[in-house]
Amino acid sequence: SDEGETWTEAEPSELNSPVSPATCEALPSGTYAIVYNDHRDVADEYKGKRTPLTIALSDDGETWKNHSIIEDDPKGWYCYTAFHCTDTHLLLAYCAGDEEVGRLNRTRIVRIPLDQLMLR
Repeated sequence: SDEGETWTEAEPSELNSPVSPATCEALPSGTYAIVYNDHRDVADEYKGKRTPLTIALSDDGETWKNHSIIEDDPKGWYCYTAFHCTDTHLLLAYCAGDEEVGRLNRTRIVRIPLDQLMLR
């Protein structure tokens, strides 16, 4: 309400992304999209790793729906995302790798149609 001069006290969210930072952006529709390593109820093989890479949507910035996996290789490493929106697509770039090629040795760019990200 005061253009960022003051902030409310930080509180935990329902998102569990313990290994790398999440990236959140507003889409042209006003819906928020967040990309993060979703560790809600993950199998032991995923714990402590930067996988799976997941996108979720919110219409209020507090509750998240439509969790969709982008990458989920248990040996993979997915993090440090960047967004760019056009009128019709979300472009998502992120570091990707694995134990064989090195954890952060690749950059991936994916193009997701915005109509596939609609809140249900």
